[in-house]
Amino acid sequence: MTGTRIPVRRRADPRLRPAPGAPRRTGRRMFDVLECMPTVPGAIGAFRRSVLARVGGVPADTLAEDTDLTMAICRSGYRVVYEEKAIAWTEAPSSLRQLWRQRYRWCHGTMQAMRKHRRSLVERGASGRFGRRCLTYLAVFQVLLPLFAPAVRPLWALPLQQFAYRQLMYLVVVQSVVTALLGARLGWHTIRRTGTFSDVPPQPASAR
Repeated sequence: MTGTRIPVRRRADPRLRPAPGAPRRTGRRMFDVLECMPTVPGAIGAFRRSVLARVGGVPADTLAEDTDLTMAICRSGYRVVYEEKAIAWTEAPSSLRQLWRQRYRWCHGTMQAMRKHRRSLVERGASGRFGRRCLTYLAVFQVLLPLFAPAVRPLWALPLQQFAYRQLMYLVVVQSVVTALLGARLGWHTIRRTGTFSDVPPQPASAR
């Protein structure tokens, strides 16, 4: 199985920006070493068919099916490996509204997957190791810290670029937590595709 970096080519359209690759690569290497990979990105990944059959296939009861599937595979004792050389082109949201909808779905779906696999925190073996490492990390760094960050970090201490994005992500987490606590149902929140990279020529083998 592979986890990947997903670069976005800089285009003439000023609304599109390269995806932040380096921090994600570092994080995925850490998850690989600790054997607790939380997500194989839906944009690209390879799975053994026998493994998919054993865990029941791709789940349809969460909004982050890639995270849900990866957690199920890890709990079954398989190792999910990060492959840095695997590359995919992906289309970034073209507006603030589209970015909000995408990140809201991702965040809420991740919380659904965490709740679904919460028993791994008290289980033994591979499932228990995964739960105590991965779910604890996600709970602390992707839920609790973003919730309390606005209160403990003064806004003037953040550069404008980080301020705009980070504060948006804080609000996304807050809304996702409220939605989860209220038990409200959230739709898929499909973002509008513009086909920006439909004309990207295939890379030659020597460039991969």
